[in-house]
Amino acid sequence: MNCRVVKVGGSLLDLPDLASRIDQWLESQPPLDNYFIVGGGEMVEAVRVLDRIHSLDEEFAHWFCVDLLNGSSKIMHQICPKMDLIKSEEFLGSIFERRGTVPDAKGTKTFLVQPSAFYRNRNSQNCGLPSSWATTTDSIAALLCNRLNAQELVLLKSQKPPETQAELENLAASGYVDASFPLAAMDLNVRFVNLRSVDLDA
Repeated sequence: MNCRVVKVGGSLLDLPDLASRIDQWLESQPPLDNYFIVGGGEMVEAVRVLDRIHSLDEEFAHWFCVDLLNGSSKIMHQICPKMDLIKSEEFLGSIFERRGTVPDAKGTKTFLVQPSAFYRNRNSQNCGLPSSWATTTDSIAALLCNRLNAQELVLLKSQKPPETQAELENLAASGYVDASFPLAAMDLNVRFVNLRSVDLDA
């Protein structure tokens, strides 16, 4: 499918000019339809703190955080209202069925996808992603990329990788991506972008 999947790190949600930075970055990219997924940021970090204190059930904590990701998608939609918000499995399913079709002649489209539209508890199509802290939005975005057969997966983060040419396993070991990501993104074309470094005055 002629598209890319873009994960916006939750740590970027505190940028006052987040929408402008995303717009500027998109303008510099080859034209493709874009499917955005947003991380949980401080909301998920709060659950991590509670987990350390109370030793929450691992699966409960994971799916509770996925619910929070649906909330962060709605916040992102307030920040970037031009993105079409995809909330239902039915609508996303209709897009899956159009894989390989010719791009819209009127130009590219930008969607914002809630994880619940394709990633649900005990779903066989989750491709074995563990319901634990080992799976974050990094791997969930990789899952969507595989489902859409997208041309690339871009992770917008708050810092560049510790090593520019590092293997995914090394990036996971350093905590730059989640532990499930090397397997989830094994056959994908992956790029990492430090969105905080985008120069809006350039």
